[in-house]
Amino acid sequence: MSYVFANQRYHDLHGSEGRFHAVLGRLVQKGSFENTTLIIPTGRRQRMLDRMITREMFALHKKPVPDIPMYTLEQFAKHVYSLIIPKGTYRIISDPYRNMLFEEAMVNVDLPFYRGLGTTLSRQTIDKCAEVLYGLRKDGILSSTLNSEVRSANPKDIHGIHDIARISDLSTILHEYEQILEREYLLDYPALLGLITQAIIEQPQSIRRYGTIIMDGFSEFTEPEWLFLDALERSETAFACFLEYDPENGPLFGNFDQTFGKLGNTGFKPHKMDFSEGVSEPLHNHLRHYLFSGKRPQAKPEFAQPFTILECINPQSEVDAIARYVRWIHSTQNIPLSDIVIAMRNPEQYSGLFREIFPLHGLPVNITDRPKLHTSPVIIAMFLLFDIIRHSCRIEDIRTILMNPYISLPGVKTTHELLQSFDEIIRTMRIKGGKGLKEWERSFNSFSLMLSRRLMNETMQIRPNGDVITRIEKKIEEVKQVSEVIKTLQELLIDEHTPCNPEEAINTMKSIIDKSGIVSYLEVLSKHQHQQALVDIHQTSSELIERDVRAMRAFFLLLDEYKQLRMHRNPNIKASFKEHLERIVSIVHGSQFQIREKPGTGITVTSMEQIRELEYSTIILCGMHEGSSPLAYTADTFMGRELPDSEERHIRRERMSFYLSLVHHAPSNRPRTFLLTYPALSSDLHDLMRSHFLDELMLVTGMNAEEDICKQSFMNDERTPFLRYLTSKEEYIDVMMKQQHNPEHLVYKQIEKWTTSEQIKRKHAPTAIIPDERQSFSITELNEYARCHYQYFAKRILRFAEEETSTMWMSALENGLFFHHVLHQFYTSPLFPINDRYVLKPLSMNPDKRDVYRGELFRIGEREFRMIDFQHPFMDIERQTIFGNPEKGIKGRLDMWFDMEWKNMQQSKYKPALFEISFGNKGDTIPAIDLGKGLFLKGKIDRIELTDDASSFVIADYKTGKNVPGNADINKGKEQQMPLYALAAQKFLQSEYGLEQCTPHHAVYYSLHNCSSKIVMDPEQKRSVALTPEELLPLSQNYVASIHAGDFELKAKKDQDCEHCSFMTLCRIHAIPPIRGEVGPDEEGT
Repeated sequence: MSYVFANQRYHDLHGSEGRFHAVLGRLVQKGSFENTTLIIPTGRRQRMLDRMITREMFALHKKPVPDIPMYTLEQFAKHVYSLIIPKGTYRIISDPYRNMLFEEAMVNVDLPFYRGLGTTLSRQTIDKCAEVLYGLRKDGILSSTLNSEVRSANPKDIHGIHDIARISDLSTILHEYEQILEREYLLDYPALLGLITQAIIEQPQSIRRYGTIIMDGFSEFTEPEWLFLDALERSETAFACFLEYDPENGPLFGNFDQTFGKLGNTGFKPHKMDFSEGVSEPLHNHLRHYLFSGKRPQAKPEFAQPFTILECINPQSEVDAIARYVRWIHSTQNIPLSDIVIAMRNPEQYSGLFREIFPLHGLPVNITDRPKLHTSPVIIAMFLLFDIIRHSCRIEDIRTILMNPYISLPGVKTTHELLQSFDEIIRTMRIKGGKGLKEWERSFNSFSLMLSRRLMNETMQIRPNGDVITRIEKKIEEVKQVSEVIKTLQELLIDEHTPCNPEEAINTMKSIIDKSGIVSYLEVLSKHQHQQALVDIHQTSSELIERDVRAMRAFFLLLDEYKQLRMHRNPNIKASFKEHLERIVSIVHGSQFQIREKPGTGITVTSMEQIRELEYSTIILCGMHEGSSPLAYTADTFMGRELPDSEERHIRRERMSFYLSLVHHAPSNRPRTFLLTYPALSSDLHDLMRSHFLDELMLVTGMNAEEDICKQSFMNDERTPFLRYLTSKEEYIDVMMKQQHNPEHLVYKQIEKWTTSEQIKRKHAPTAIIPDERQSFSITELNEYARCHYQYFAKRILRFAEEETSTMWMSALENGLFFHHVLHQFYTSPLFPINDRYVLKPLSMNPDKRDVYRGELFRIGEREFRMIDFQHPFMDIERQTIFGNPEKGIKGRLDMWFDMEWKNMQQSKYKPALFEISFGNKGDTIPAIDLGKGLFLKGKIDRIELTDDASSFVIADYKTGKNVPGNADINKGKEQQMPLYALAAQKFLQSEYGLEQCTPHHAVYYSLHNCSSKIVMDPEQKRSVALTPEELLPLSQNYVASIHAGDFELKAKKDQDCEHCSFMTLCRIHAIPPIRGEVGPDEEGT
């Protein structure tokens, strides 16, 4: 049944013309909507009716159709306001601006409960307070009402208030918000309704120009809307509200009872009309009377025919099944894509999946969701720039700006090298950010000056180290690159404390956006899209561009609104630029933007509320599981009071939404069919429960859950042929190849019809691992391969970088470089003679000049330490560790090393002769050393010590860590440094210095951690026998051969090295079953 609630003027003019569509039909026949105004619940239905009426009137009268006076209720209220309220008296605010005013109100008042001991409120608290308080205003509740309830004798028993402090804070915020509206002559939607309601009551003739006002499709109204309808009923304008309702339907229409009663109490005269809807009338009447009644009525067999219920595996599989269903009915039943709609209770859960999966099946989608403005990529790009000001230039903000494709800083070209330089400089300088751009500038100037002095000092050495000079020059260039970025940002942005009025602030923001290249980037994308030779049938790229443009347009409209309203309020009051930014952030955070509806371009994906009264013949309801449809009820305890009947009203609302999505549609020329789907598992593999709404539907239509629910996992079910429908060429080829009766040449013949030979070769050729064909190897690379073949593969072949950790201490690398630089400069200082290019002599120390040597070592050390001192308290500890503290009796590492070195120089027959000998690396004069069987070694030897007669030598290596390898590690092939360096040194000593008889004797590790030495590979050692370099060489040669052959197998079992491996998340070592007798990963600790 249907009711029309109308005032007397409507009944006098129109009598009982029938249901809403009958009234529209007569207006179309008449050929004019003059003196008629339509009020519709949603914009989608408004647009649909506009298109439908336009088509029917043109088909009937063959003439252009003038604008049809059709509004949503809010649009109509604003139109009435513009007509009857003097211009300039008030200003209507948008929803985002309203949220900003609520936030402003919270800042202005004292909130003992919400603010507590803190000074700021979280974004979540602000948004929730704004949402709750605006809901109260829509219910007609004022701050005075809340205040009186709190001050009543027994607030808990009378008003259900169990948290007085919370309600008191909300009352204070709401009062301040009301004061702001009143002070500034601003109107939100409830205030707008209140103003025009009072104006209509005082001047009933003021809205005569709207003629007959007809409302349809509404089910509930807020309190201010009730008062507005009451004023319309009393006006001198004919007014009617059509309502789909029958008091006999019971619980299904529970929430309609209040609507029905209030409409009757406001003076409307109800008129009951018979329901006549053609072929669908029996099913619709059946559902109206029995759905959610708990009864199992006698149902006709044809009642179940329109419905197919499908249980899917998970949401991704559900969307895939829907895509196949759409392709199937479109291809086999010639159903136009524009005649298909996919609806769900909560579109945000599925819209991303539809955008991702439907194009894979060749299906265009028309998703008209309202994304949150702050999630748009273009808005994120804009606020990356503003965040430099808001957060005082954090490191992550600058790096994200450099990586963001929307932003093009003037004069800065973002490259991989620039990003590497940025990361390296930040790590080296230990910059933490968050102190403003000027602090960055000071840090870079200081660091650049330090590097310049170091370069000058190194250049003026008697024997300058080319490698060191190259590194310093590279570092200077890196600092220069990053400094240019900081300088550009300084020129682009303004200081956060700059005072400005709203107009100046908004103009500055627009200027920053314009200079950052965001607008030009979108223009380039748009031109590129139009120049494409192939049409993008999925509209993927064009839709992304449209989303960006619409988001930017919405953002600029918000900026203009902020400027106009703020300048209207206080044009002469200035605030800091950062304060204006924070207000804009608040506005944007509560704003959404609308994606343009594209009728006829694909399958419509929307919410259940948006498909009412629309003429779709195929309706797909997805996400039909508990918590999604119906939405889960959560008791709102935020207000600190109990809301009566809130849970009951929630479930009634959910039931009505489901019912209307089944029956409340415009007439269609085709039989209407329904596909209802739900996933059995969530995306993270949690069990989901089928919606009890589906059980209710099956109950009243005679279906059985065991027999009538189809399952996606049963591919051969005759009821679901669409699950086997092939939607792509790749699937067709896969099926052909699996069918053994298809000869291979037929498969390739089919492929050739669809693709070129190059595409076939590129797509179907097997992919093999490209062997590592490098010509030379370092010790580090060989040791990595020895420890784990797969780690070498991930790091050297796939080139996955290890995650670097930042620390305010000196890193192991910095520690090593510091000591290497100091010791190298010490032995190449004027205190020691210069070795001839072709004559090599060991160095020695004069026993009478101990203090001179020590002083020079410390002078060099102090100079090098100043280069890395990044002014942090930890560096004082590092300084003490290196140089000691005589006052506290602490001896530093440098002093201990000198004592060890002085002793060795006096006692050992081996004296240092060569330092930092680099070979095989870029720029080295000594090429990579050929050690046979494809092993060409490159590297750098810290030090070579010679006997006075140059008959033998020792390889020395500095170690800054605690762990120093021994003979056992060398013999197992885990540490190949010393034997390979010994063989390499023997070769270049012969070739470069003519020392034909010079052979390696042993090797020594000098620990810079505890200033001790450890001898390895000494043939005279008895306790731990070492293999000779010649005996160890074949193992390294085999490693190189395996690398060239592409052998990167996993280890046979997990060991200690795996615990701290950076590539553990990629590795499959946990999947290898433990060898008998070992403990598996799941058995540890049991």
